[in-house]
Amino acid sequence: MNLQVQQFMFSLSLLLLLVSFIGVESSNDHFISNRIKRGSSLSPNGTRYWLSDSGNIAFGFYPLPCTSSSITTCIDQYVVGIWFVNSPHKTLVWTANRDDPPLSNLYSLIITEEGNFLLRADNKDKPLIDVHRHIQPVSYAKMHDNGYFVLYNAESQIIWESFDYPTDTILGGQVLKDDVDMVSGVSLFNPGSGEYKQ
Repeated sequence: MNLQVQQFMFSLSLLLLLVSFIGVESSNDHFISNRIKRGSSLSPNGTRYWLSDSGNIAFGFYPLPCTSSSITTCIDQYVVGIWFVNSPHKTLVWTANRDDPPLSNLYSLIITEEGNFLLRADNKDKPLIDVHRHIQPVSYAKMHDNGYFVLYNAESQIIWESFDYPTDTILGGQVLKDDVDMVSGVSLFNPGSGEYKQ
């Protein structure tokens, strides 16, 4: 093999190696960029939700439909939930603290720098989830494409997952635990616990 062919083969090998590293780096960046990191927040008046990778499913402030026939008397009310963003009816499939009163547009949801997952209003914080059961700080969160919202610790282990707390909808890949019931919502306007239990 002459020297020019060897140099060409060496250059080609380096180029392929470089391209493979760039591909790995960009795929890792994509994975990391889809993590919802500490310091991230949501608000009905700003960024209302975090999307799954596909952009089809959201976690955040879901606006409840107006119960009044007059648009001028409607008050913006929200629940923290998971819904199909691209469906015609924006179908709500999960609700946090579903029997609590709806939230106003004064609330925000934040993953603090200390790793707490909180609802905040008027400088008062309220845990969104039962902190007594989850004593590890949240390192990051992720909204998965199957409707699964997960909080992870620094070792990427699950410390809380929405699938463990179903409301009225089963999603693909979700398995109900023996001691957990699904309960219907009251109505389209009220996602609180209704009469029917499975």
